[in-house]
Amino acid sequence: MLSIGIAESAMDAYAAAARKSKGGAPSQSENQWVQMETGMLWTQLQAARLFAERVAWLADERSEEAMPAAAESTMLANEVAKQAAAEALRVGGGGSFLLSSPIQRIFRDAQAGALMAYSVPLAQQVVGEAVLTAD
Repeated sequence: MLSIGIAESAMDAYAAAARKSKGGAPSQSENQWVQMETGMLWTQLQAARLFAERVAWLADERSEEAMPAAAESTMLANEVAKQAAAEALRVGGGGSFLLSSPIQRIFRDAQAGALMAYSVPLAQQVVGEAVLTAD
């Protein structure tokens, strides 16, 4: 859920940067590639959110599937957070790297999320092993 929150913040920053007009020029939100990327990121965020809700439901049901699903959800949510933060940097331009920009903090948080408890590499190993040893 932490990575989903970071992804949501990244999407908000991404949309704000895309809508911003610089020097009277049209905003980037009018560019087709920005619209297409926004659509994909939004859909991936919704998928990650639904996956996390499924994990919570499985945990409430005390299902044996809860922990493997949590590993899968961790990987997906963090990947979406990192991708949304990277796109926010791209759309925001050089100013996004300044300490005064919320985007630089979101980007760092998204990268750090992969290293926190039940890290993405560990989740990848758990999921990969389960797939490869399944009957």
